[in-house]
Amino acid sequence: MLNDHQFTIADEDLASLKAAQKLIRDNLAGQDLPLEVLVSIAIRSVNAHVFANEVLATVTGKEFALLPTEANG
Repeated sequence: MLNDHQFTIADEDLASLKAAQKLIRDNLAGQDLPLEVLVSIAIRSVNAHVFANEVLATVTGKEFALLPTEANG
């Protein structure tokens, strides 16, 4: 099922995605993939365990070591 979401994202938050877009373009003979496509792929490729650890560390300022089973729920 397709869900439609809209997000407001600052340009500096897109820096890594735009850098990846350029690398992809350079390796696809100049073919450009829209950021919308890349965002979708990036979201699917996120490791829940790593992402949760990063969020918790950013929000709390502490390092976390979640067990993989804690991140699967």
